[in-house]
Amino acid sequence: MQSIKKVYFPNLNGLRFFAAFIVLFRHIEQFKLLLGQPSINFRFGPTGHLCVLFFFTLSGFIISYLLLNEKRVDGAVSIKTFYARRCRRIFPLYYLIIMTGIFLIPALPFYQIPVYSSQIYIHFDRKLLLFLLLLSNVYFVIYPFFPYIAHTWSIAVEEQFYLFWPWIIKYSGNYLKVFLSILLLGIALSNGFGGWVITVLHDRLSLFSHNNSGMIINYINSFFELFRMDCFAMGALGAAILIKGPSSFLKIIFKPVGQIFIYSVFIILIIFEQQFNLNDIVYCFLLMLIILNLAGNKTSLVNLENRWLNYLGKISYGLYMFHPFVILLLIKSMVIYSNGVNNVFSNLLLYILSPVITILIAWLSFERFEKKFLYSHKGE
Repeated sequence: MQSIKKVYFPNLNGLRFFAAFIVLFRHIEQFKLLLGQPSINFRFGPTGHLCVLFFFTLSGFIISYLLLNEKRVDGAVSIKTFYARRCRRIFPLYYLIIMTGIFLIPALPFYQIPVYSSQIYIHFDRKLLLFLLLLSNVYFVIYPFFPYIAHTWSIAVEEQFYLFWPWIIKYSGNYLKVFLSILLLGIALSNGFGGWVITVLHDRLSLFSHNNSGMIINYINSFFELFRMDCFAMGALGAAILIKGPSSFLKIIFKPVGQIFIYSVFIILIIFEQQFNLNDIVYCFLLMLIILNLAGNKTSLVNLENRWLNYLGKISYGLYMFHPFVILLLIKSMVIYSNGVNNVFSNLLLYILSPVITILIAWLSFERFEKKFLYSHKGE
C-alpha cells in the first residue's frame, strides 16, 4: 500500500533506541544476581518495566496510525497485507532467538545458570509449544523463569494484540470512542477485573473445581497484568487524536510551556518512581503525550533526528532480542576467567562491552538476515 510507505514519524527511532538501551542496562543487573554477582542498587531512574510500557504505547500509536491512515487514503484496511508485513518483521528473528535460547544455549555448559538451567527440560514439550505459538507470556504465568528468552514475552503480547486490532480499526467508525472504551477495559483487566469476573461466574456456574479456582483466577490476573491492552489503546488514542488533525488538546500540549510541563512531570516521576508508586496507565498517558510531540509537533523542543539514532532505532528490535545472550556471555566470562563482576573496573567494562557487542550483532542481524525478509516484497 503506497499510503503506508509515505508515513514517517521523526524522532521515534531515536526514542526507541534509548528505550532498548535502558532495558539492556537493567537486565545487566538481573543477570548479575542470577549468577551470584553483587548487583548495583540503582536508587532512581527509569526501570525496564517502564521501557516495556513505552514499547507497547509506541507500538499502539504507530500501528494504529498506519492502519487509520490506510483506511483514510485507500478507503479500506488490507488485513492480509498487515499480517504479511508483521510476520516478515517479527517472525524470522523471533524464531531464531527462540531456537537459540531453547536448544543451543542451554546445551552449552558455559551458559549454565544455577537452579534455572536444570528446570528447563521439565515439561519441555509444553514449554516449547508455548514459545512456538507466540505464547511466551502465557508460559511465564504458568512456569518458572526461563532465563535465556524471558524477554520474548513482550513480543508475544504485541502479536496477540494485533490478532484482533486491525479488525477493530477496519470495522470501527468513531475511533476515539472505540479506543477510549478499549483503554478503560484494559485498565480494568490489568487491575484484576478479569479475575473478579471469573470469580463471579464460578460462584454462579461452578466452572471448575473448588481446589483449582484460586490458581486459575491467579493465572487470569497474571495474564492480564502482562497483556497491557491499556498501553496499546493509549497509543492508539494518541494516533486517533493526531490523525484527526488540529485540536485544542494538541495546541495545548504542542506549546513550549506544555512540552516543558510534560517532560518535567515525566522526569520527576521516573526519578522518584518508587516513592510515587503510580498506576502504569499514568506513565502510558505521559508517554503518549511525549510521542505525540516528537512525532507530530513541528516545533518540538526535543530533536532526536540524526542519521546514527535513526539507524540504531531501526535495529532496536535486534538490540532487544540479542542482548540477554551478550550479557550472559560477558558475565560468565568474567566469573570464569577473572574475579567476577565485583569492582568498578569490571562493572565499567561490562556496561561498555554489553551495548557495543549487542549493537554489532544487531547490525549484522539487520543487514544480513532481517533485511532479506523486510524487503522481499517490494510491490507491497
